[in-house]
Amino acid sequence: MNISFIGYGSMAKSVESIAKNRGHKTVSKIDVNDEISAKNIGKSDVIFDATVPDAFLTNYKKIFSLKKDIVVATTGWYDNMEEIKQQVEKAKIRFLYSSNFSIGVNIYFHIINYASKLINKTEEYDIWGTEIHHKNKADSPSGTAKILEKILLKNIARKQKIVEHKLDRKIKNDEIHFSSTRGG
Repeated sequence: MNISFIGYGSMAKSVESIAKNRGHKTVSKIDVNDEISAKNIGKSDVIFDATVPDAFLTNYKKIFSLKKDIVVATTGWYDNMEEIKQQVEKAKIRFLYSSNFSIGVNIYFHIINYASKLINKTEEYDIWGTEIHHKNKADSPSGTAKILEKILLKNIARKQKIVEHKLDRKIKNDEIHFSSTRGG
């Protein structure tokens, strides 16, 4: 398979290394100062996007117009999901995205889904979330945290709202505090 990488940071480099070990070929590495064009991704079978939300939202129409299938590891653009779905259908391409492609994290999502249903039945217990990432993590909270928040809100009837910012007050009964820490 021939792959073009858009956003060539640590994640794209890791994926490229694994892909090369499996016999796949890198066609192009497009980073912040490079142009997305038929010339530099024309021989790709698939594009791997690991940019930032603003870059993905700026680039996706151009990418889709080139009729290349795409895997999107970028998070933080989900408010534009309906528009993206329409554009994918219009372009007739395959589009794969996830807040986290880790098998372990997806198992964790299932564990949290089950556990939150138990917490729902146990009102004397409260719940909160916190996530920790390295200092180079682009978004806060992460896409993974956003999925966890949705699972908790879906399954715990008494919780109606997520609070992500610093709390200088007692948390309300219908809130879940989900904090993010970046460092290291």
